Amino acid sequence: MEIEALEAILEDDFSEIHSSESGLNTSNRCFQITISPQDDETDDSTIPPVRLALIFSHTENYPDEPPLVNVQSLKGISTGDLKILKEKLEQEATENLGMAMVYTLVTSAKEWLSERFSQDAGTDDAEDDEATKDDIIIPHGEPVTVETFLAWRERFEAELALEKAKLMPDVALAATKEKKLTGRQWFESGRASAKGAAVAEVSEEEEEDIDFDEDVDFEDLIFNSKQLSEIPINFLNFAKKAEVLDWMVDIRRKIHENPELGYEEFETSELIREELDKLGIEYKYPISVTGVVGFIGSGNPPFVAIRADMDALSLQEMVEWEHKSKNPGKMHACGHDAHVAMLLGAAKILQEHRELLKGTVVLVFQPAEEGGGGAKKMIEGGALENVKAIFGLHSNNFLPLGEVASRSGPVLAGSGFFEAVISGKGGHAAIPQQSIDPILAASNVIMSLQHLVSREADPLDSQVVTVAKFQGGGAFNVIPDSVTIGGTFRAFSSESLLQLKHRIKEVITGQAAVQRCNATVTFDSKDRPFFPPTVNDKGLHKLFERVAGDMLGTIRVKEMQPLMGSEDFSFYQEVIPGYFYFLGMQDETLERPAPAHSPYFRINEDALPYGAALHASMVVRYLVESQTGTTTPTINGYRHDEL
Repeated sequence: MEIEALEAILEDDFSEIHSSESGLNTSNRCFQITISPQDDETDDSTIPPVRLALIFSHTENYPDEPPLVNVQSLKGISTGDLKILKEKLEQEATENLGMAMVYTLVTSAKEWLSERFSQDAGTDDAEDDEATKDDIIIPHGEPVTVETFLAWRERFEAELALEKAKLMPDVALAATKEKKLTGRQWFESGRASAKGAAVAEVSEEEEEDIDFDEDVDFEDLIFNSKQLSEIPINFLNFAKKAEVLDWMVDIRRKIHENPELGYEEFETSELIREELDKLGIEYKYPISVTGVVGFIGSGNPPFVAIRADMDALSLQEMVEWEHKSKNPGKMHACGHDAHVAMLLGAAKILQEHRELLKGTVVLVFQPAEEGGGGAKKMIEGGALENVKAIFGLHSNNFLPLGEVASRSGPVLAGSGFFEAVISGKGGHAAIPQQSIDPILAASNVIMSLQHLVSREADPLDSQVVTVAKFQGGGAFNVIPDSVTIGGTFRAFSSESLLQLKHRIKEVITGQAAVQRCNATVTFDSKDRPFFPPTVNDKGLHKLFERVAGDMLGTIRVKEMQPLMGSEDFSFYQEVIPGYFYFLGMQDETLERPAPAHSPYFRINEDALPYGAALHASMVVRYLVESQTGTTTPTINGYRHDEL
């Protein structure tokens, strides 16, 4: 008879638990007991074992504390003894650990015991019958079933994370032949059991095909939770080494001195390729004119990507320093120079630790984020081929150094642009009755556009309509023939964006007609494409919280409110699950930090190791948890929910 439920739950649902009250980092250890009920008159081989899974939290303050129970198998224990053991463990866990959860999970054993004891109930020995009933915890009493466990899981879902190595079912114990499998066979059999397969049995026919090693090959296995939690800290320490930090700073400054606009990043792209060559990392070039896509790892699935944008802004730098922009009218005023340096830093970390990669990391160096829709072009160029998830970050000068901020769901707004030409009839300002004034018409249009948000939008669905361009006339006493206005509209859902687009056109053409003018309205263009909202995947958000918490401490991982800014990273999220977050770069030596897109914008280079290490840690954890089934990005679920 098959025992499916325990393996499925061990595979998918047990995880690391964090105590929000104590603030202590905790890691789980699971001790699995296989219990075979003993009866002198019953053939043990026909009795499916009852498995008791024990989970308890273990604070990092007491790393040497012994487990409550450290046994793999108990033979001949009665159901009564099992009940006593369970109660004892629950009591000890409550007194000593506080967050412990101890419960039993039973599948086919429940049916077997139920049938067996229902037969025993018909015997003449009433006293024995009553004693037997007292000993029975299945089906009598309140055993934990799959259904009750699922209800429990919903209450604790936010605190679940998996310790794979400890939780994998012991195939050697469960197999009929009781022989050890190789690490890969052990891993694959556990993964199969999570999908409802029976516990692996070694049949006579299969025995010849399986190589039973004396020792399990742990190179094929996944890290335990303690090892996983140490990786981000180790990566950060690596990135903070003087030679690594100086290398990233040098790259960032070279790019800053030579800013290039969208689809013109030829020298930036060349620098990136030179560094990838030095690191021994393969890449594809060109993609979308100047884009570069690198590859680190096994070359096999799963594939996960990290993205950095490369382009600068049309802006004259006003910061006087040694590495000021050498290209007049162009400046890296949004931190893309740092983004490139940090992604190269992550590439160096990953290449140095590529034995940790359980798949392939794709490095996406993207052109033209600043309005050019470079992400869309990269997708069309095949940058996301085989990729299952993507991560990106943005510098934030107002967030303290060593902190990060993001959220699940919408984090940045979608945006579109509009331009309208309102045509009337020009004439002398002294005789307006002989003219049709397009300036008056445009003024009414602007006032009416403001009502789209204040009177037509749900107050709980944040939207913006801004007219930022008004061009018409060149003399004080001449009414012009036409006026051009333009602006942007933003919202956190595609539905709201489309509604705004529809109403903007109606209002402009309608109000122009009231003033006897004609209006033509255009939306977007090759240089200003429509940007969808940036919506973070729910599952990837949990992964981000775990990784950033391990590196920085949970107190430095902030939940942010959505921003009305937009990002073409959202194009990637339209195709695959993605996650975008903000990296603190506040420079405490500055009295007032300058915002992005300011000619006084500065980067705090001390933040470069944090970004590089977070990039690398996120993808390593993603690949590990992809193998275990813990990271489960939603594809048609929460990822596209709106506010």
